[in-house]
Amino acid sequence: MQTTRLNIFQRVVRRWDQVHPYNAAQVLQIAGTADLESVQNAWRQSLLTLGLCDVAHPTSVHRVSRDVSLEDYLSDQINRHFECGSGSCGTVSSSPSEAQTAFHPFLLQQAGHHFLGVIYQHWVADSVSIRMLLEQWFMRLHDPATAPDAPVCDPKGGYWHYFGPHKVNWRLLDGLLAVPRWFGRLRRCRKIRTSGSTDYDMRFARFDAPPGWIGRLRQFARDHGITVNDLFLAAIAEACHRHVPMQDNRRRQDLAVGTIVDLRPESREDLSRTFGLFLGFTTIVCRPADLAHFPRLVRTVAGQTRLLKRRHAASAGIVWLFAAQVAGRFLHREKTFSFYRKHMPLAAGISNVNLNQTWTGRYHPSPLLDYIRISPTGPMIPLAFTPTTLGDRFHLGLSYRSAVISADRAAAVAKTFLDRLTSLIEPAS
Repeated sequence: MQTTRLNIFQRVVRRWDQVHPYNAAQVLQIAGTADLESVQNAWRQSLLTLGLCDVAHPTSVHRVSRDVSLEDYLSDQINRHFECGSGSCGTVSSSPSEAQTAFHPFLLQQAGHHFLGVIYQHWVADSVSIRMLLEQWFMRLHDPATAPDAPVCDPKGGYWHYFGPHKVNWRLLDGLLAVPRWFGRLRRCRKIRTSGSTDYDMRFARFDAPPGWIGRLRQFARDHGITVNDLFLAAIAEACHRHVPMQDNRRRQDLAVGTIVDLRPESREDLSRTFGLFLGFTTIVCRPADLAHFPRLVRTVAGQTRLLKRRHAASAGIVWLFAAQVAGRFLHREKTFSFYRKHMPLAAGISNVNLNQTWTGRYHPSPLLDYIRISPTGPMIPLAFTPTTLGDRFHLGLSYRSAVISADRAAAVAKTFLDRLTSLIEPAS
């Protein structure tokens, strides 16, 4: 992979990473046992085939002790700084190739199945890019005859090249005006209650829904002319309203939730084999009256998301990213979390993926049992929801800042989220 400059989102996220590790992870749950030597050889060959050895040296796959749970291992590893390669950990590098230990692969064997996964620096790659890598790794072990043999592509440009107003249907003036308008709107949103701690460590937990649950929820959404993600956002807002500790401020009564958006489909160019990070985000805001009545909350959320899609708000967020980059240059590193907490007070964020149309669908339910994603919280959110669908299986991944949200409170958030959505698809007893 050739040396390429970081795009605008990578530069912003790289600054977050200097305050506290902004790591993510993706994990395959596979039936049966695994041979470490075969796993190691497949990992090295995958990096060579995809042309990623400049991004990550083919380091050894770490064998995790059977006595360690997956959740505990991931919770530990997503909080660890990666060693730097030729670049400096204290500066923003000009190329992903400077993060030569950007991937940390591991194997965890358990009774009847094993986990193959990679913890990675999120500023280097998005979820689509990591799925390319895991596809290569998995298929070299389980279907080598059909493993892709082409390298990934380098980006031809940055966000402006792919998602600027000349490439996506949004107006620059609207994007410029949206920044002060949203900052003003978010000034009425509740801030997370903290004690001033600098403990930004994350923990991860996973919560499974019964088989078939997601199919019934999808049908409910279709019947009501909304999306599954609309229902997720409404349930998240309600759960955060009930369980996430917020400041009591009469001037800040609304609640904001963010959505991470894969921008690749917005581009006129095919980015399906381009390795990098191409994410945007949108924000919905709920008033107290919305939060008091769930059907109204769903209507409010659905109306906002339809408007955001029509305006291509995720692509237009380029303007916000440029503003964040400029602000970051004048912001002391230790003030990063307090700055975002004040000016971008989101209660939670969501990264929702349905994997059934990806390569994983061909190998589920055997030998691929499940696919687990872990998103970081970072300075903007205390809770990151990662709902993932594979076949008729659905699970909710939850990353949370443990200094703000206890394990019991995180479990209550997940229960409220799942119970509310279950109540929509099961008749009242």
